[in-house]
Amino acid sequence: MYVNLPQAAAIASANAAKPIPPEKLGEVQQNQGLAATVMLQPDGILFRGISWLHPESDQMRVVENNAQMMPELLPTDTMLMILGGNLARLWQEYTRSAEANPIEIIDAEWVRRALAQTTGLDLEADLLNWMESEFSIAMIPAISSTDTTVPFALSLMVRATDRRAAVETLKELDEIMKEKYKYQVEESQITDVSGADREVIVWTPPFGLLNITRGWLDDNIAFLTVGAPVAEAIIPRPQTEAASPKLPSLATSDFFRQTVPLELAPHNGHFFIDVDRVFAPNILTFLIVPLKKPC
Repeated sequence: MYVNLPQAAAIASANAAKPIPPEKLGEVQQNQGLAATVMLQPDGILFRGISWLHPESDQMRVVENNAQMMPELLPTDTMLMILGGNLARLWQEYTRSAEANPIEIIDAEWVRRALAQTTGLDLEADLLNWMESEFSIAMIPAISSTDTTVPFALSLMVRATDRRAAVETLKELDEIMKEKYKYQVEESQITDVSGADREVIVWTPPFGLLNITRGWLDDNIAFLTVGAPVAEAIIPRPQTEAASPKLPSLATSDFFRQTVPLELAPHNGHFFIDVDRVFAPNILTFLIVPLKKPC
């Protein structure tokens, strides 16, 4: 497969309900091409692709291959994972190109306004300013089907590049949820596999339909889970030699290792999905969530 990106963008803009602004269309012209191959494998289909800029382009892509450890922190039965090396830069690059994308998935300006209106926080200044490192977004199945009405949890993990700023923002968010939305915000203890108690913060909404838990893992990694109570599945493993053999994680799962080509190293991120489980009727029912602003 080969796509002439400038021509494709021009055609898409001409036929889109929301044409690309001329100044943004000019930026798209710097993306010269996209090519991909599809290869049949014994256990599936392997896609390999490459895109490149025009030789005279003034754009510069920052490459950081530091997305490495998150699969080690997720449980083996994780159903979906999006892994990247710098959440703040990913958002910056997305918003820069979103106006030139006639099929943008997320309305960035709506996300900013929604966050400001509901919490009073500024997305870039209060949150993304300490999220300039590795992150993962994951879907984790409930540990038990008897203690929750939601069969999974959505998990966000981010390695904080400024822990002090992160702690201040998260404490402010605790107060907002408690005072403005009448959530019950309490400290709780979860015992990790080494027997040590780990402190977490649990937000319980007024009607108690969801479990929202936040806390810290090792290496300055902040986590937040929404849905079923799954914090016990991601509380950090001991990192000492005495902890051997290593406990199972998504990284050690045969299914994950067969799905994600290990020869692609170094890498800046991964996308992994267990299609059968994510699109099962009991899961799919809960995933109908609008990503864009209402029409």
